[in-house]
Amino acid sequence: MVKRLIVRCLPRRRIACAPALALALAVMGSSALAQTTSWNATGNGTWNQNANWTNNAPTGNVTVTLGNGNLTQNPVISLNGASGNSGNITVSASTFDYTIKQDNNESLGLSVTTGTPTIDVVAANRTFTIDATLTGTQGFVKSGAGALVITANSTITGNVTLSSGTL
Repeated sequence: MVKRLIVRCLPRRRIACAPALALALAVMGSSALAQTTSWNATGNGTWNQNANWTNNAPTGNVTVTLGNGNLTQNPVISLNGASGNSGNITVSASTFDYTIKQDNNESLGLSVTTGTPTIDVVAANRTFTIDATLTGTQGFVKSGAGALVITANSTITGNVTLSSGTL
């Protein structure tokens, strides 16, 4: 179910509009706002450790951003006993290559509320490696000029679309 929030305020009455906006957000709940989190560690780390992320570890339909942030090396994100879940993944790093790896047959699940999950590797000179079982039922779209490498056996079903870059 898609929730929409439309609040219109007259230019001279914006202050009076604030309570209506607050009430609308409270009624709709936190799902009205897009949930995102970004890798915040300086290098290697564990997926399910909240301190490694700007808004806690991703659990489900969350957009994950893997950027340059505080990095000092190519990061390896270990699933380390807990399977990871994500909605869309954007690798925006222009200097570092990311790897997500399994330690004990963990998986990385992709799932969004509507549409198809997207893995976007933005920079042409970057590679994102998934060395874990990739799961999900909605397939995914690979976008961005960079390369996506999947090295583990995966059970993902649905269409896999190469929009741009290398898969």
